[in-house]
Amino acid sequence: MLLIPLFLSCAGGDAGLEVSGWEILHDNDRSISSAMAKTGWKLVSVPSTFRIPVDTGNKKMSGAHYFWLRGAIVIQYKPENFYGITMGRVYDTDAVYINGYQIGSMENDEIGLIRQRRNYVIPRGVLRSGENSVYINLGAYSADRAGITSVVRILPRRDYEIVSLISTFFYFHLPLEMMVIASLISVVLGIFFLWNRKELLYLYSLFAVLLYILFLVSLFYPFTVVNASLTRAINWSSYYLFAIALILIIQSLFGIYVPLYNYVCIPVFVLFTALVLLLRNTGGIFYIANALAVMTELILIPVTAVMITRFHRARRDRFKAVAALLISAVGIVVACLEIAFSLAGGAYSLFVTAYCAPFFLLLFVIIFAREQMKKNLELELLYRRLKINSKGDEGSSLNEAAKEKLERVMDFIRENYSSDLSREGLAAAVGMNPNYMSGLFKQYAGIKVNEYINRLRIEDALKKLEDPEVKVIDVALSVGFESLSTFNRAFKKEVGRTPTEYRESAS
Repeated sequence: MLLIPLFLSCAGGDAGLEVSGWEILHDNDRSISSAMAKTGWKLVSVPSTFRIPVDTGNKKMSGAHYFWLRGAIVIQYKPENFYGITMGRVYDTDAVYINGYQIGSMENDEIGLIRQRRNYVIPRGVLRSGENSVYINLGAYSADRAGITSVVRILPRRDYEIVSLISTFFYFHLPLEMMVIASLISVVLGIFFLWNRKELLYLYSLFAVLLYILFLVSLFYPFTVVNASLTRAINWSSYYLFAIALILIIQSLFGIYVPLYNYVCIPVFVLFTALVLLLRNTGGIFYIANALAVMTELILIPVTAVMITRFHRARRDRFKAVAALLISAVGIVVACLEIAFSLAGGAYSLFVTAYCAPFFLLLFVIIFAREQMKKNLELELLYRRLKINSKGDEGSSLNEAAKEKLERVMDFIRENYSSDLSREGLAAAVGMNPNYMSGLFKQYAGIKVNEYINRLRIEDALKKLEDPEVKVIDVALSVGFESLSTFNRAFKKEVGRTPTEYRESAS
């Protein structure tokens, strides 16, 4: 994946002839004859991107802002040996003229947010021996930079076809394949979540994968269906929505949910998204969106660092800590690079995210496989201690065999109530139907299985709350609850007060 920029930058190699002597003319008149007759051209260097002069009094973006670039190329012999011209990625639209003859163009309804390499075949007879003029009319559809990000060359047929082949692969086939793979992963995640709705990691990861698919669509899909301003807003919004996904994924990975992060950080990122969508037609949206992206990363860095450190202390798991740290670090670094490229008008803007994201998908698959295997193994070992080989009698009454099984279940729960126990797992371990065992358990103990587990957890929590130095969230996690809100509900149901109220009254 790291070789992609190398391929893109070296697609043309050193073959062909380079266009040089570039000059720029800021003029919205798109007529080639008018451009060739005008004065006021200024020397510039290409490859480069240029700031487009925008009327500061115009608060709304209205159409495109056009300007001209012109250069020259000298062919010493056999101009018929050259087959096409390649310009690299162009921002935004272009119309290319050689010796006053238009050889190709790409208008607004043909381009996407991630600008493709522009390669055009030169008709026979257009090139001539000696000096040839090259005029390029560029159009920018926003207040950001526009220009050409690679050296402009004319190439022999073989080299031109190689460049076109590489461009087609990276700008069409590879994105399409990545969207197909991401779609398949999203289907698998959806099935897993429907199969086990308690595992919110599947749901939040599904959100992240769907966000990536939306990001790819916003990059490579032409502006024919969705206009440019809305596409840009969707693309910028993906940074803020990714921050939400990252916070939720880290919490679900550890099985710990902290309302403070969810009720404070998430609304902030939702607000950023709403602002970009509402202000997408404003002239300064480019700077507003990037400023919000910088603020997002400044919020995300300390929040993720605190979450990972705190969660690892509560539930020590080196693999989860490393996975969460890797996802956070790589995601934040990629986002920061994209912001820097965007502000600087870099040649590889948007490429980093588009082509590095598959690593996140692979990491998700590894995490899911490991977590599922680890959980299954732990539960199998845990319930093996409870397993009873005798089938017993599944009649409607509490016979001696059933009472013996229920006593063993209750003893097992008392020893392991802080683990992730389930009615189904307990029933399978003692060879009973879950519904049948649940009914017998309530008949024998007077309460449901889950209520009995929560009662033991609350009894342990009451003792731990006596220590004023221990945080309520740490108490909740240590006795087996996955989130503070679940602990608060169960505690109030059992004791009649919240943990905080109980601690205040006890002190």
